[in-house]
Amino acid sequence: MLIRAIKRAARLSAYGRWGVFIFCLALVLYAIFRAEPPQQLFRHSDKVGHFLGFAALTLSAGFARQPRSMWWFGGGLMVFAAGFEWLQPWVSPRRLFSVDDMAANLAGVFIGVVVYRMLSGGGRGPTDVHT
Repeated sequence: MLIRAIKRAARLSAYGRWGVFIFCLALVLYAIFRAEPPQQLFRHSDKVGHFLGFAALTLSAGFARQPRSMWWFGGGLMVFAAGFEWLQPWVSPRRLFSVDDMAANLAGVFIGVVVYRMLSGGGRGPTDVHT
């Protein structure tokens, strides 16, 4: 079901794919830089949120931008993911830098790159996604 939804999103128009990416980016920025950390729903639920947020951001960025090399693009997103975690205490004083959160961010980017490459036939772009 999730794979089918991702494939449908990949077939959106260029404006639609960029819209999904901007929505994901706004959500990730809000979640990382909000003043108070979110309530723990279960043990390590914040790590799950970091992972899913950056995986969705990476997938949406890949389908919106259609990079020639998703590995280089993913590397840039990893710098972005680690940098945001590092900046968090300076932007939101009640938040703390966490190596575990940064690891979840990086894992989300990595898995996002792998899933994008699988769904796009090795990184050739969303038009090649098979149903």
